[in-house]
Amino acid sequence: MSGRTPEETLQANVEAYNAHDLDAFLATYAPDARFCKLDGTVLLSDRNIMGAYYKQFFEQSPNVRCEIPQRAVMGPFVIDHQRIVLDATAETPRGMDAMVISEVRDGFIVRCTYSPL
Repeated sequence: MSGRTPEETLQANVEAYNAHDLDAFLATYAPDARFCKLDGTVLLSDRNIMGAYYKQFFEQSPNVRCEIPQRAVMGPFVIDHQRIVLDATAETPRGMDAMVISEVRDGFIVRCTYSPL
């Protein structure tokens, strides 16, 4: 158990993502965490698979950042409006917005449900 609240866990996750600190980023997830689409389709099925995916993603997108314009916390659930900016250094940054519902248990993200906005 990490001792963090659900909101602290998600904030640590976003900060590690923005720093491209893969170890710190993965440390916010439970070993058997799931990353899913809103319809339940599993996109990434555990921390090791997430590690391989995000290692390559960070290497290919060295300027990617995540911004959180809105956040709601309800018990173990954190609902974030995430804005992913693929190149924050570009004159006209490209990106996407999504809703991510994260379930946190014992200080670790056990499930993220994702839907583009």
